[in-house]
Amino acid sequence: MRPTIDTARPRPDIGVALSETMAAAPAMGFIGLQLLPVFRTPVSEGTFEVVPVEALHNLRDDRRKGGGHYNRDEAETERGMFLTRDRGLEARKDRRTLKTYGSDTNGVLLYERVIAQRKLFDVLRAAEKRIADKIINTTNFPTPLAAGTAWDAANSDPRKNVNAAKKFLKGKGVIADTLAISWNTFMNLSENAAIQTVVYQLFPEAAKSGQVTIDHLRVYFDLPKILVGGAMYNSANPGLNATLAEIWPDTHAWVGKTSASADLSEPCVGRTFLWTGDGAGGDGLVAVEDYPDEPARSDIVRVRWDVDERLLATVDDANAEKSKIYQACGKLISGIKT
Repeated sequence: MRPTIDTARPRPDIGVALSETMAAAPAMGFIGLQLLPVFRTPVSEGTFEVVPVEALHNLRDDRRKGGGHYNRDEAETERGMFLTRDRGLEARKDRRTLKTYGSDTNGVLLYERVIAQRKLFDVLRAAEKRIADKIINTTNFPTPLAAGTAWDAANSDPRKNVNAAKKFLKGKGVIADTLAISWNTFMNLSENAAIQTVVYQLFPEAAKSGQVTIDHLRVYFDLPKILVGGAMYNSANPGLNATLAEIWPDTHAWVGKTSASADLSEPCVGRTFLWTGDGAGGDGLVAVEDYPDEPARSDIVRVRWDVDERLLATVDDANAEKSKIYQACGKLISGIKT
């Protein structure tokens, strides 16, 4: 039954198709949700326990007491918080254009999926930019390590630079597991003479093809996650000729610890909190809806979600950042581009 003008109809049939697109998004250069993985929550705002950086590695007395009791681990927790925001975009499903796809069920569904997928990429692009602006940020991650020699130069040593970042984080009690770089930086690394020498020795097949892949870089840097951000955006004002820019800049690389569990107290750079109460449910991340616009002989397709991309930190009673755990879980490397 077609909804009335003031109601929106859930479209889980399209949402299923978009879930497949979301799964393929990292291969298309959208890496933000791998740096700040999604945590589903039934509330739109709330607090959670966080172990501050200074208490992460306390040595506790585990001897059993004489009366048969064990020491309780009264962890020195502080408070983290999140506040999701309703975000989404709409597009028109013109009934005249629909005839191009066909008026049968398959044609209608194909047209609807095309529209919804286009809006999904717009929603993802906006989230990607928000996350990139948090990660490649010298205020959030101050005092970057200087590469010394740019990674696109013949005599550079990217592994030495990454190892220096890993050592810095180890001094904070964190084992790095992720390197985040731009697509252009990845291309520079794949053509780096020092990297090619090591990779071709370890992988003879790579020497035959002359290609260095992300899998090779995982071995070279000894990091399980190499994330390559390739998404772009139009940086020009509306109405002007497009000026394409990289969301992930070539100026810095980021080394750090990303989440691997559902434990919100786990030290990591941060999370994307997704409210499921008024948005996506099940395995989907976004909700898809439609409603009619009769005066325009159209239907409107909406793609939305309720999220908060949050760097992990504890807060005081005024909700100001107190213990910046994310700074112990990430380090920037500067000067990687000439």
